[in-house]
Amino acid sequence: MARVLIIEDEPNIAFILKEILSESGHEVIVMHDGLLGFQRLGEDPLPDVVLLDYRLPSLDGKKIIEQMNESNRLSEIPKILMSGSIPNLSDFPCRDSYQAFLSKPFDILDVVKAVQSCLTLNLSQLA
Repeated sequence: MARVLIIEDEPNIAFILKEILSESGHEVIVMHDGLLGFQRLGEDPLPDVVLLDYRLPSLDGKKIIEQMNESNRLSEIPKILMSGSIPNLSDFPCRDSYQAFLSKPFDILDVVKAVQSCLTLNLSQLA
């Protein structure tokens, strides 16, 4: 079982993600605000994977990814970025700054596969 942090401001999407991942056996924490989600990363225990939306109130997904990657404590946590639209590619985070991307609307199986892939990748890096 892995600990998954979801940072998603749309309640229906957050609910679906939580249900999907909980049914897959993961412990799921949901935050609906970018700043609150980032603050949650300062608490123990750390998540094993973070799923985050690109557009969030208070602190957007790009800034969260940048701050995670600058932190020794958080940089190794796999990040899955989600977005329904990309306003400007120059505003989007560099592709190598996160491990997976999910386009909304997403397929349920794609969510499970992305999380599993990130967990497998993280375990192989720790070995």
